[in-house]
Amino acid sequence: MTTSRSPVRRLKGSIPCLTLIAQGDQQFEIAVASGCLLEERNRLFWLTAGHVINRIEALRDGGRLRAAHWQDGLHPAVPAILDGWSRLAVDDAGLDFGIVELPALHADNLRAASHYKAFVFDDCIESGSPEAVEMMAHGCKGDAYVLGYPQEWARIETHRHGPGSMRADVTIRPVQIPLLHAVTRAEVEGEFGPTSESFWSPLCTYARIPAATRTSKDTEPLWDIGGVSGGPVIIQIDGRDRLLGSQVSWLPGCRIVRLLPINFVKAVLHRYFAFLDEKSS
Repeated sequence: MTTSRSPVRRLKGSIPCLTLIAQGDQQFEIAVASGCLLEERNRLFWLTAGHVINRIEALRDGGRLRAAHWQDGLHPAVPAILDGWSRLAVDDAGLDFGIVELPALHADNLRAASHYKAFVFDDCIESGSPEAVEMMAHGCKGDAYVLGYPQEWARIETHRHGPGSMRADVTIRPVQIPLLHAVTRAEVEGEFGPTSESFWSPLCTYARIPAATRTSKDTEPLWDIGGVSGGPVIIQIDGRDRLLGSQVSWLPGCRIVRLLPINFVKAVLHRYFAFLDEKSS
């Protein structure tokens, strides 16, 4: 994907989030789930974090979910079908990883909305590539960022349609969070303290983010990036947007995010396609 306009506007069609409206004790509650679309061999996947999928399925299976939509903050919402999606891997090898294959009808609905455009493998760049290593090690200079939809900026609007009839809509805004530079596991442990071995997976990279960020001068500073989990990590190389991976967690105390490289995602999908090929032969 080549660059033009701001990254948030340029890539909105590739990074739809799921907005979920759930029934609370006294009123509706909102949940925002960031991620990105990835297409390979004419199959459409949604890549996010494992704990994001856990939350979605808990709301769905607990009977509290009232509505779910794909949204990007710019175009009309598209109803989301959460039944029948195929969950490929979650927390594989101790990683907070999640990817689902969307049912054919659901995928067709998204493709019919012409503003949605999925990443493909050719848009990806592996974390060990010389370009990615050089950029993350020596400072990103505004060319690497996480895209997602903060829970803090989500709003719910309810509309009455006669006695006993009410509709709820969610408004969202995306954020572009710049990454400053990569940090080592030793640096993270030094600032954050010891934690579980599964958290410090060797497959993951860590990067610092600014103290606060905003999408424009008219937007309030964003201090809490809750809701952005699962959002894609993008780096710009030679004027092209490349998908480096997903943001799966963050350490608020030291402003460090944990990234799951696309290398792992591609390996999971290659195994999945090999399984499908064997099954059909």
